[in-house]
Amino acid sequence: MGIGLMGLYLFILYGFEPNLQYINKWNSKLFTFIPFVSLVAILFPNFNRRNPEIVTIILGWTGLITSLIILVYFKFFYWIA
Repeated sequence: MGIGLMGLYLFILYGFEPNLQYINKWNSKLFTFIPFVSLVAILFPNFNRRNPEIVTIILGWTGLITSLIILVYFKFFYWIA
């Protein structure tokens, strides 16, 4: 399910206009690094040894869903205007 949501995220990121003409370091971190770290947290929760696996999975889902919501908002409501 996490891989499917990540596929949807990448489809929205690269499949719909408007594409950013430039990417500064903050856009790059927000739209690429955070979703991939969230996906790794969902798929491999045992890498985080400080917290229980369920906490890592919940934080991963929260990061991925939040990144998707922010991306959809910017793609369809902010950058079009």
